[in-house]
Amino acid sequence: MGNRPVVDLSVLESFRAHVLRWNRQINLVSRQATRDRLDSLLGQCAGGHQVLVSWLRDVGLGDGGLGDGKRSLWYFDLGSGGGLPGVVWHRLWVAQGGDPCTHLVEPREKRAWFLERAQGPEDGNGFGVLMGRWGEVPVVAADWPPGSPLVVISLKALHLDDDEVLHGWEQTHEGRVGEADLVIARYYPPEQVLDAPLVEKLGLEPAGGVRQRGDYIYRGLGVAVRPVFWQGQSVASLVLSAYCSARKS
Repeated sequence: MGNRPVVDLSVLESFRAHVLRWNRQINLVSRQATRDRLDSLLGQCAGGHQVLVSWLRDVGLGDGGLGDGKRSLWYFDLGSGGGLPGVVWHRLWVAQGGDPCTHLVEPREKRAWFLERAQGPEDGNGFGVLMGRWGEVPVVAADWPPGSPLVVISLKALHLDDDEVLHGWEQTHEGRVGEADLVIARYYPPEQVLDAPLVEKLGLEPAGGVRQRGDYIYRGLGVAVRPVFWQGQSVASLVLSAYCSARKS
């Protein structure tokens, strides 16, 4: 059965217009059939967000960041480029009552410039751009919240395994976050399945597995490959892995 977004996608209209305005100069999506290609990508991102939120519930991580007020949601989109899925996921969370603190991580100057100007009144205050590679630009110390956050990290075109993602996370918070639940979400083609080559390639940790890195211990909460549907068609897969992290005693 196809997953359908549970929000009015009109919240994406101003972002869609922003992409169309700057695409010719920066080539954010495609210079051929731009509107159709962009609409397809927006649908792919919206469908993926619904899959993500559902899976977060499945692995016991609450309401998927949808504003229960019990913990903070931190979201990082790596190699954000044209803001897909970063801006889309941020706006859908906000539209559904969430309060994400979002950082779009982008090393290319023109694209970072574009992303900084993508922010609209519908985005709230928790929206920013880290210009640099993942782990090179730490988040300002005063910005880190107390308690144990839920951290979602997405990758659409960037190819990093879980160890590389976790290393970047450690560099980003510079030891200021003790405990956290982390979810890594990657876009893959629709036909992708969860098999041994994928697990090995991405370094996925199964539920109950333990990984030690430097000062931290990461306990696997689950891995999955879930289909992403849009308008009744399978348009992508989301490869998901989750960890509970804690500082070594």
